[in-house]
Amino acid sequence: MVASGALPYTLLLLLLELGVGGALVMHAVHLRGQATAGFVRATTIMVPIVLGLAFWTAFTLEGDIVEGFAVRSGPRDVLVWVLAALTAISVLHNLALYTDRDAWARRLGWVLSGLSLAALGLTAATLSGSPEGLTAVSLGFGALALGLSAVGLALGHWYLVTPRLPAQPLVEITTAFLIVVIVQAVLFGVAGGGGRRSRRRSGPAADGRSHVLAEDCRGVRAAAGVRLDGLDDGEDALDDGGDGTALSHDGGGVGGADRSSGIDV
Repeated sequence: MVASGALPYTLLLLLLELGVGGALVMHAVHLRGQATAGFVRATTIMVPIVLGLAFWTAFTLEGDIVEGFAVRSGPRDVLVWVLAALTAISVLHNLALYTDRDAWARRLGWVLSGLSLAALGLTAATLSGSPEGLTAVSLGFGALALGLSAVGLALGHWYLVTPRLPAQPLVEITTAFLIVVIVQAVLFGVAGGGGRRSRRRSGPAADGRSHVLAEDCRGVRAAAGVRLDGLDDGEDALDDGGDGTALSHDGGGVGGADRSSGIDV
């Protein structure tokens, strides 16, 4: 189950990968020139809508800790403005397509592609709990997987509108999708293996630090003149629902008996 505090980030990743992947794939389809102009226009129009939703989701995010995991607010703040620029340029890209300004549409498509890659890199930098390089590559292939699946679905239905459309674009998109999924599976395996090795390395060291800390605490107690067995009994009483134990001090040190608690100190 996904923790409630992480849901906005989950939504952001989904919208970002779908919008960025759709922009990258549709730019490639446009450059290939094998799909009809009507299909390119009808499918590309989804990109600014999804990117706008991703921008709004990123704009509402705040805080540096999400369900116990640290995130970097600096790259996240930059990501918000990159998504705003992506949304605006995508609108201009659609206007160029619908007004038959093909040269401008191709130029704006390249700008969209560059900003899309920058957005993926900033997202990887925001998620500081993972190695940034592996996270960026995984986000990139995830975006391609979503973009290829969405465009392939739209293209498959477009054959109902244009039965004479050549099959080559659909074959290329399907082949690319299968390759991306295979690479994604490999990346999941690499990430999982790296996480297990990291836990094995940090486990004994963490146990050692905990042991040293416990010994230091006992040393402080002993130096203060507190009888450890009595204090441990007091801690057990607290664990059983007690409302606290007061230690009395007289003169220059700790001594005597605390009659309210019944613990000898």
